[in-house]
Amino acid sequence: MADYENVLVEVDGAVATITLNRPEKLNALSEALRNDLAAALRELNPGDAVRVIRIKAAGRAFCAGYDITPNDNDNDFSFVPSRRRGDQAWELGESMAALNREQLRDSIDRWLWIWSYRKPIIAQVPLDGLTVHKHSTNRWFELMGLRMSAIEGAEFNAIFAEAPTIAEFGKISRSKGLKAALEWRDDPFGDGRGAVRREV
Repeated sequence: MADYENVLVEVDGAVATITLNRPEKLNALSEALRNDLAAALRELNPGDAVRVIRIKAAGRAFCAGYDITPNDNDNDFSFVPSRRRGDQAWELGESMAALNREQLRDSIDRWLWIWSYRKPIIAQVPLDGLTVHKHSTNRWFELMGLRMSAIEGAEFNAIFAEAPTIAEFGKISRSKGLKAALEWRDDPFGDGRGAVRREV
């Protein structure tokens, strides 16, 4: 495996683990991190050696920068700069489960490995079977409009990037720093970031 500046790659039999490795930046998706992640995935793709790839992150945050596509019952979340805890996302049907740090590690390991034999569960499925099932799942989502939604999302994101609000956010960020820009953005809402910390 190649050495990457922003990700760590480990291979254990048929299971590979990619670790986002910018803990000082809370693993925010910089261009360099995205490029390293894409390159690592390409390197692991050929052949039948690796069948399952687990992605995790170093430090206290998985990723500080992300995009969310709201559901029909989720417009309230898309209209305000609030944040949602994992248990809240689970209650709304946006995730399969809500687990604490230790439960998450154990759950992932149980899916990947049969403890008594140390054999990978998912990775035991023949690669052609995994590939066909993945294509089938992707086709379902495409028929539901996933591909068009991604295209439309990119177009509207480009339109919003030209809005006066975004220009002001960038101006504050460049002159006073990102923290000041976030405070300017969140101040009308009582600082959503602080509210999340208090709830937790």
